[in-house]
Amino acid sequence: MRPARRPQTCPHCHAALGRLDGDCPACGKATGQRPPFYVYLLGALLVFLLFLALGDFPALLQFLVNLGGQFQR
Repeated sequence: MRPARRPQTCPHCHAALGRLDGDCPACGKATGQRPPFYVYLLGALLVFLLFLALGDFPALLQFLVNLGGQFQR
């Protein structure tokens, strides 16, 4: 069984904070909380999926071949 998490509070006014709050809803000051690690992973996954969906792969391949040919000379 998981241990119960203590509720997050603002270091300035001690108001209750949500898990992803970067600013206090009561006083408006920055809380210093970082988002959980999975937020960055989801962002990277979204960028990768957009690249796959919108990428022009034949043009990219041709560019890389031409770029590699410049260094062989």
